[in-house]
Amino acid sequence: MAYKISREALQGLCKILNEDRRENAINRTSAIERKLAENGYISLTELADKLGMEERRGGCAIEYILQDLISALDIPTLTLCYRPEQIGDEPFPFEGFSEIGVADLLIHLEHLGLQVDPSNLVRKLVGQLSSRRILTESELAVVEYEHRRSSRRIVLQVEGHSAAVEMEATTHADSQGMHFTVISSGDGPVRLEIQGSKYEAPLETPIVECSICRLSYVQNDPADERRHSSIHQDRMSTINPQPDPRVIALMPVKDGSLLVGPDSPLWMHDEVLKRARAFRLEFGYDRVQWDGSADNPASPEWRGHLFVSDEGAIAGACGFYAEAASPRELHWIWLAPPYRRKGLLKAAWPSLTKTYGEFDLEWPIQDAMLEFIARHGTPRQIERHRAPRSS
Repeated sequence: MAYKISREALQGLCKILNEDRRENAINRTSAIERKLAENGYISLTELADKLGMEERRGGCAIEYILQDLISALDIPTLTLCYRPEQIGDEPFPFEGFSEIGVADLLIHLEHLGLQVDPSNLVRKLVGQLSSRRILTESELAVVEYEHRRSSRRIVLQVEGHSAAVEMEATTHADSQGMHFTVISSGDGPVRLEIQGSKYEAPLETPIVECSICRLSYVQNDPADERRHSSIHQDRMSTINPQPDPRVIALMPVKDGSLLVGPDSPLWMHDEVLKRARAFRLEFGYDRVQWDGSADNPASPEWRGHLFVSDEGAIAGACGFYAEAASPRELHWIWLAPPYRRKGLLKAAWPSLTKTYGEFDLEWPIQDAMLEFIARHGTPRQIERHRAPRSS
């Protein structure tokens, strides 16, 4: 991450970091913690004084550059005031931080290689944040502290310096394994690159499409890869279904399919939805033609059927749709690859025809379905759904 900083602040920071780390007999967070425990807040001036006692390198330069570092790192401060003796007394505002703000600032300063230790304060605050679903940026820094400690790369750069000026680079590491690269011009340092001891260069994050489940996701992005893994497993259970105990409990299944209507269990609606999604993905349609799910039954216009194998696996599904008093049309049908051309649809077709009459199929119709209708459809279906002749 790159930040803009004043030339004076960068010179002061480099002066600090060029010195070896010192043994610090002071408990580096106890004084701050006592002040925070008493009031819940601390002033910027008090914090600068405390940090000056803890980070003593560079002639305690931290006290003089702290305000610039806060501005460069975009750490928010609060406007505070002491409670007046009487309501209506003129308040005396001053800048400061809450406990979360102090922890956030100390975390950032530690990432810069400064001799501060946020760990005690972080441990106190993490427990308070454990049940929060929504976090501020400062709170997130606290929650992620142990995960990101020593693993960041930060760049501080003087705003407006000219790249045309001849530069000189020097590098060094400290006793904690942090690496520093200083880029200087004739006027002093203009760029500082800070790399934690556990830093690893980020992997490329291309957008890829899974050839099996057809999901596009960002590779090497942990959250997106978890999403892909979850969706992939779900789709694989649809593409290569195994015997389902819920289906086995309903066997034998008459005519090879289970009707899914308004009163059907929600798990049936969800299983139809999974096949409707598979149909959309495989054939490139722009919408899913089923509005039922594990949370809600499909609307009354829809009727679904789950095709069941002899072993009790859900081999596929279809969806019939009707508006008002119109006859139902077969809008889609999808079978898992292992069950295609195995006679499941042929066995179920007479029952579907008996339930819905000599129903029509919504166009466009896949070639395999047109071939099926030509062989196994009713005379009316064969007549109305002939394969278009090529010109």
